Amino acid sequence: MESATDKEIKYHIRRHIALPYKIKQLETERLKSQIYAYNMQSFTGTTQYGFSIDDYTRAINIEQFVIRLILDQESLNRQIEALRLRYKLFKELLPTLDYPTLKTLLKHDYLSDYEVMVFNEIQEINYYIDQHKLAKKQQQSDNEVASLDLTESDINAILTSDDWESTKETKISVLNTVEDELMAMLTIVD
Repeated sequence: MESATDKEIKYHIRRHIALPYKIKQLETERLKSQIYAYNMQSFTGTTQYGFSIDDYTRAINIEQFVIRLILDQESLNRQIEALRLRYKLFKELLPTLDYPTLKTLLKHDYLSDYEVMVFNEIQEINYYIDQHKLAKKQQQSDNEVASLDLTESDINAILTSDDWESTKETKISVLNTVEDELMAMLTIVD
C-alpha cells in the first residue's frame, strides 16, 4: 500500500486502535453462539396450518448441527487469535503510543507525521504477518512432500510434468527433499 491516501491511512490506524473492541465483540459473539445454538435450529419438522406438504420444514440432522456448531466456534476462535496476535504486535511496535493525541489527530483532515509513523509501523506488522503465513504454508508443503514415499520415476514425473495442478513450490519442495536425502546418503557413505 505504497500510495495510500490520507483517508486510507486514517482508516487503518482507527482499525488498529479499535482491535480490543473487535476482539471483545467476537468473544461475545462466540459466547452467544454457544448459548443460543439450540434456539436457532429446529430439531423437529414443521409446517404451518393450512399449507401443503411442499411447505414442510425439515428438521436438521444432529450430526450436521454439531458439525456446524464446531465449525462456527473454530472460525470465531481463529479470528480472535489472529486479532490478538495483530494487537500484540501493535502494542510491541508502538509501546509508547499516545492514544489521546492520536485520536485528536485522526479527527483532522490533514495527515500528521505522527500518523504516518504509526501507519508505517502498521505496514511492518502486515509484512510480518504475511511472511509468517508464507513460511507456514511452505512448511506445510514441505511436510506433505516429505511424508510421501517417492521413487526416482515419481520425482522425475513431478518435476517434468506440464500440468498446472502441481505448483512451482511443490516442485521446489520435491527438489529440496531429494537433495536433502542425497546429502544424507553421501554423509553416511563417507
